Formats: sequence, structure tokens, C-alpha cells
Amino acid sequence: MSFIKKSFSVVLCAAILAGFAACAGKDNGNKGTETAQSSAGETTSANQTVSEVLEKSPEQITAKDIYMANTVDYLLSVYDSIRISCEYADSSIVKYMFLKDGKPVYIEDNRPSESESEVWGWYNGMNFSPNGDRVTVTFSAEELPDVNGEFPYEYMISDNVTGAVTEYVGESDGLYEFCVTGADEDIHYVENHFFDKETLAVRKSVCRYDDEDLNEIYFDYDTPVEYASLLDGWDGELKKVTVVSEIIGDSGSSVITKEYRIPADWEMVPYEYEEVAVYLDKEMTVPYEYPGDGVDCTIYVTNTMG
Repeated sequence: MSFIKKSFSVVLCAAILAGFAACAGKDNGNKGTETAQSSAGETTSANQTVSEVLEKSPEQITAKDIYMANTVDYLLSVYDSIRISCEYADSSIVKYMFLKDGKPVYIEDNRPSESESEVWGWYNGMNFSPNGDRVTVTFSAEELPDVNGEFPYEYMISDNVTGAVTEYVGESDGLYEFCVTGADEDIHYVENHFFDKETLAVRKSVCRYDDEDLNEIYFDYDTPVEYASLLDGWDGELKKVTVVSEIIGDSGSSVITKEYRIPADWEMVPYEYEEVAVYLDKEMTVPYEYPGDGVDCTIYVTNTMG
């Protein structure tokens, strides 16, 4: 059994993005309720379809089957969390995704070395990161971050590689193994992907470049999310932060006002522009300092440096 890897990759990456969109659609209000109900129906259908897939022999499993079993939306209907660990020669990245109050959360921990850790995340239309005893919202991002199809699957072989094929290799330790091979000019690629025999959820990927290990990617489910406590403040009373941005450019000036509701111990740091000054008064005479936990405030931002 074999099929063209390019189709396999494109279809699965499309599923990932669709899963992101479906999760993000579960929002507040009447529209969000209707979306959630529709998504629940789709998930039920997906559950039934994946159950049918699991009755197949591994030789009969197709790209579409793996697509259905590895979308974020489907995986989060089965598991409480997804964890991906990407191991490189001198660094690593750990990624999490889970739902909080029906809304998707994405957290990434970049580890350039054993002693360094750079954490950021996305939730409820905001990018956030820990900063001492507070969490700072560095800028708003209405849509889920583009992670280039890396949730829950990651490919090293370019979609432009022609002639790449995927074949079932065998079963070991409760995992099905599929091998993707391809060549681009004089470079030979080999990927080995391992899927849970019982659920078809991806568990491990190994990519080799000219017979040398490039990286290993591990997938875990229902594991504790190390930084989930950063979101605890959403369970309490929220404060209101209004950001008034006056931006002057070549075509003139514009004033944009946005209002945010964030946890009492979160800080809005609206550095959406490379060079800005931030104040606490409309006249822009009082330089910004954190007003304190639970304090509603208005922040004035300008790119006019005085």
C-alpha cells in the first residue's frame, strides 16, 4: 500500500488548520453557541468515522483516515491536552494545546539551551507571556497563531518533493509505523511516523536527511500542562483596560481605541509598534507604570517620541 506523500501532507495540514478554526469558533454569544452546536455534531460524526477506520487493517489505512484521526478538533474531543516535544541537536521546543472554557489555548516553551526557557501563549484573542509575578499581554492577536501545520503533525520533507511515497512498515509496541521516503536532487529524505494502534493518534516522528538524524518529535496526550496556571486568573473577576493608540504616519494620523477584559493580575503592555511612548493620561504627561492588580485603567500609546 502506498500513496503520494504530497497529497498526504497537504490533506493533513489542511485538517490541522480546520481543527484550529473549529476550536476558535467556539466563542461567546448566540453565534458562538450555534457554532459550538454545529462543531459538536461534526465531532460526533468524526468519532463514528474514526471508529470505522480503526476497524481497518493497517495496510488499508489511507491519508484521509490519518487526517480524520489527527485534527486538533478531534484530538481535543478525545483527550484533555496535546503535548508536542521537538528535540534538536542543541535546543528543544515544547508545545501544548488544550481547551479552557471551551476556547483553545496554545502555549509554546522555546528552550535554546538547558538553562534557558522562553514561554509565550495565545488565548481569547491575546498573546501572553509570564513576567515575574504577573502575566503580560504583549499584543492582541484575534486569530490563533499560525504554527505552520505543526499541530498535531510536523513534516520535514517539502511538499515540493516529487515522487515521495508513504508505506506501512509494521507494528511494534502497540504502534503502527509508516515510512515516508523521497528525494530532491541528490538529497534523500526518510521519515518514520508512529501512530497509536488503538486511536491512530500520532505518537512519534523521526526525520532523517541523507541517513543522518535531523530531529525527533514526540506527541503525548492527557499530560499535565506545565504553564496552565498562567490562565487561572480568568476564573476570577476581570479588569477593564482601554488602549488608545495615536499613530502618526506618512499619510497622517489615526486614533484607535480598543477595550480589553483581562485577569486582575495580568498587565496589558501594548507594544504593537516598534517605537512608542506609553502614558496614563490623555495629555500624555504621566509616563506609564503598572497601575496594580484589579485596577481598571486607560493607556495612551503614541509613536510620537517627545
